[in-house]
Amino acid sequence: MVPIHGFVQPFFSMPQPEGSTEGRTVHNPITLPFCTKIEFETLLDVLYPLAPRIQQVPLWNEQWLAVFRLANMWSMDKIRQLAVGEVLKIRSMDPVELVIMGRAHQILQWTLNGYIKIVEKWSQSERIPFEISDTLGFDTYTRLSELSTYMPAHNGCRATRAPASKSLTKAVKRAFKDELAYMH
Repeated sequence: MVPIHGFVQPFFSMPQPEGSTEGRTVHNPITLPFCTKIEFETLLDVLYPLAPRIQQVPLWNEQWLAVFRLANMWSMDKIRQLAVGEVLKIRSMDPVELVIMGRAHQILQWTLNGYIKIVEKWSQSERIPFEISDTLGFDTYTRLSELSTYMPAHNGCRATRAPASKSLTKAVKRAFKDELAYMH
């Protein structure tokens, strides 16, 4: 049972059918059909032990995505910002998936970093796989392919870079300025 304070309090002030006692006892809990018990417990792990300041909590990739989803749904801006940053740290995340999620949630950081990672990843090989056009669209594929030629060559191969150079970041921002302009 979650203590009745903080962000949980608004649930008790929501209109309920007459005679309803949802959430008033252990035997009649508030049901949250749009999230799992594990997702909600993960959100609580981030919220409660960290009061009064929000800090980093060691969570799995899927847990950070669940925290983001719930924080976004419930307008928890600080938790949402924390989750956005933590998702960017997930090294195993596919860059195409990062772009898809960034677009779906209008998150500039995810979309931009996804594009940069795609250019960096495939600039080491011949070309970006055409299958990406099925997922991200032909226009995006074309722009990314053009950008992949931007990476400098080194001994006949394209160089690998640790963080994206400022010039590559600027080039990606310029190529996708219309799309990125509406993201936050």
